[in-house]
Amino acid sequence: MILSELHNGKNLKTEIGKTSFDSEFDIIVCGLGTAGSIALIAAGRRGIKTLGIEKLNCMGGSATAGGVSGYYFGLEGGIFEEIDRKAKELQADYLTEGRAFHADAKKYILEDEALKAGTEISYGTSVIGVFLDGKKIRGLRCVTPHGMKNISCKILIDATGDGEVCAIAGAEFRYGRASDGCSQPYTNVRYMVKDGKLGYSNFDAGYIDPRSGKSVSDGITHAGCLHLMERVEENERIVFAAALNGGREGRLIVGEETLCFEDVISGRVTDTPVFYEYSNHDTHSRDWAFESEILQKWLTVANLWGQNFTVPVPLGTMIARGYSGLLSAGRCISVDHDMAQSVRMQRTMQKSGEAIAAAAALSLKMNVEIKDVPYQLLRDELLKSGCLNSSFNGVLELINDTEILKETLASVHPGIAIWTAYVNKGNFDDMLSEWILSREENLSKHSALALGLRGNPKALPLLKKIVMERDMFIPDTKRSLRGHRMASAIYLLGELGDTELIEELAVIFKSALPFDIRSNAMTALLKIASQKPEQRENISSLLLSVLSAPDFKIELLMKVDITVENMTEYCRILVAKHLDAWGIKHELGGMIREDKLSLREKSLKFVEK
Repeated sequence: MILSELHNGKNLKTEIGKTSFDSEFDIIVCGLGTAGSIALIAAGRRGIKTLGIEKLNCMGGSATAGGVSGYYFGLEGGIFEEIDRKAKELQADYLTEGRAFHADAKKYILEDEALKAGTEISYGTSVIGVFLDGKKIRGLRCVTPHGMKNISCKILIDATGDGEVCAIAGAEFRYGRASDGCSQPYTNVRYMVKDGKLGYSNFDAGYIDPRSGKSVSDGITHAGCLHLMERVEENERIVFAAALNGGREGRLIVGEETLCFEDVISGRVTDTPVFYEYSNHDTHSRDWAFESEILQKWLTVANLWGQNFTVPVPLGTMIARGYSGLLSAGRCISVDHDMAQSVRMQRTMQKSGEAIAAAAALSLKMNVEIKDVPYQLLRDELLKSGCLNSSFNGVLELINDTEILKETLASVHPGIAIWTAYVNKGNFDDMLSEWILSREENLSKHSALALGLRGNPKALPLLKKIVMERDMFIPDTKRSLRGHRMASAIYLLGELGDTELIEELAVIFKSALPFDIRSNAMTALLKIASQKPEQRENISSLLLSVLSAPDFKIELLMKVDITVENMTEYCRILVAKHLDAWGIKHELGGMIREDKLSLREKSLKFVEK
C-alpha cells in the first residue's frame, strides 16, 4: 500500500505496507459544492454506500456559501432541477425572495436529499492523503473534527473544484494559460437590499493561485475590502458579503480524454457525450492579446466573446489518466485552459456530478472499470433524468448562404461572418477581395478582417487604413465584452508580419488609447520581430523607448468595472523575456521591482516562453 500526499506543493509517495481503515465506503465524494453535492445524491439514490466530505459546514459551494444563486447559460435537465424546485417551495413558505433559488433553501434541500438517499456527510473535513495500490484507489486519509481518519473506498470523486484530491494522488494536471501560467480572475458576491428588495451583485476581485494557501487567504481579505470601495447608492445597503470566493479556474486534471477549445469550435467533438455545455467563451480576462492564438482570432478579430455554442462532454474527461477509481466532477475536469472558460457553468457542473455518479454506480454494479461502462446503458440513464439532453444540432451554426454572409459582414455585428470566412475551406479569397473595394464601410473593413484572418496579404492596405484612421468602431453584439476594430486590424498586422507601420505601432503603444488597442500594438511588434529577425534591433529600440519612460503606465479595467489592474510591469517583463531570447541587451530588469510584483507578474516572469 502506498500513501500519496502533498508536501509544500510536491507529491510524495510512501510505501506503508498494510493499513487499517476506520470505515469503508464504495464511493467517497470529496467536495460537496456545485458538482459534488449532486454526485453524492445521485450515488446514494442508486443504492451505493457513499460518503461526502466537505471542508465547509454546508453543501452547494458557490451556489450557497458563494452566493451565486442564479444561472448563466447551461442547459436544463437533471436532478438539480428537482432540487431547485423543492428549494423554491421551501423559500415560498419560510424565506425572502431569491433568484433561480434561495441559497439557504438550497443548502437545506441538498442536505435533506443526501441524507434521505442514505449517504453520510462529514463536514469540517479535509483530505490529506490518498491510499493507492499502484495506480488503483484504496481509500483516503482525512482530518475531521474528531482527528485523523483512514477511510477505504473503491472510487474517489474529486469535486473540490481545484483538483486537490487528484493532485494529492499524484495525477497529472494542467494549470493556467500558456503565455503567463495564470488562471481566470476570481469573484466575490455581496447581497444588498435596494428599494426594499433583496438582490446580489458580484465583481472580479483579481487573481489568486488556488494551489497556494497564502494566495487564497490574501484573496479573501482583498475581496472583502473591495466591497467598501464601491459607492453604495442612497437607496441600497449591503446585507453581507459571501463567505466563499468564486473561483473560475484552478487545476485541470489530465483525463483519458481532453476537451480543447480549438477542436470543439472546429466541430471535432465526441459522439458519446454524457452531458452538454451551452455557453459563450466566458473569459473574464480582458487582456485578450495574451491569450492563445485561436482565442485571439475568436475574441480580438471576430469579436465573438458573446457567441454561444454547444459542447458535448465525454466521460473520459472525468477519469484521471492512468488511474483506476480516481474521477473528477465540476470545473477541474480535463479541458484545456481555453475550454475551461466555457465548461464551468453552474447548471452544467451539476450535470457533471450526476453523470459521474451514474457512471461510477454502473461500474461498481458491473464490476468493470469506469471507462468500460457500456455507453448505451449510461446514456439511457442520463436521458431518463434529463441530465443528458436528447437533441444536439451541432456546436456552432455558421453561415451557408453567400448573400447572408455579405449582409452580416456589412452589419454592426459581423463576428460569425468573419469566423465563417476564416474556417471555410472554400475559395472565399476572391469574394472577400471584391468586397473590400465596396463603398459600404462595414462591408469593406470587415471583409478585410476576414481576408486577413485567412492570411491573405491583400487585406493589408485596408488594415493599415483602419489603424491610421484610429477607427474606434465597436461591434454591437449586445454582450458586455467587445473590442475595437482598430485592435483587430493591429493584431492582423502582427500576424501578417507587416513592417510598414512599425513606428506607428510604437506610438500607439505609448498613447492613452484603450487597453485592447495598446496591448495588441505591443504584441504585434513582438510578433513581427519574431518573424523577421532583421527588424529586431529597431523594434526592440522602439519598445525600450516606451517602456523605459518613467511616466509610462498601462492599466486594465477588469470585468464589472470595479477593479483596475496596473499592467505596466507585466508588459516590461514580457518584452524583457523576448529581448533576452533574442540576445538583445536592455536595462528593463533594473526597472522591475521584484518585491512589488503581483501574482500574475511573478507567474509571467517564471513561465517558459
